[in-house]
Amino acid sequence: ASNNTQQQQPQPSRFSGYTPLHYCSHYNAHRAARILLEHEQRVSDGIPSVLLRMPDFNEKLPIHVAVQRSSSDVLKELLHAGAVIDTRGEESNVAVAPPQRILAAGPPSSPSSPPSLPGAWSGSPST
Repeated sequence: ASNNTQQQQPQPSRFSGYTPLHYCSHYNAHRAARILLEHEQRVSDGIPSVLLRMPDFNEKLPIHVAVQRSSSDVLKELLHAGAVIDTRGEESNVAVAPPQRILAAGPPSSPSSPPSLPGAWSGSPST
């Protein structure tokens, strides 16, 4: 190899640095999130959750991803486990709804249609 040869650096994806809890937040996998959080609680011996406080490479916590993706089921799991609500996600160029708006929107929509915020959920399917 010569000195003129440059190695190309891989471009980071939006998933760079995601932990399993970030993936749960991204895909609204609330059952998997609950299992991860319950397991950590059993083995942590009272130490505050590391999973809730571990950022990805873009400094987003799992709660930021859940809010950004309107993953209301995972958001409820994160809040129940003691996730801290902060505003770091609001400093980016990404529109982030406050967690209260997502929780108020009710159950998530079907995968084919995005959730509507705030409070557009009527409690029954539209006809």
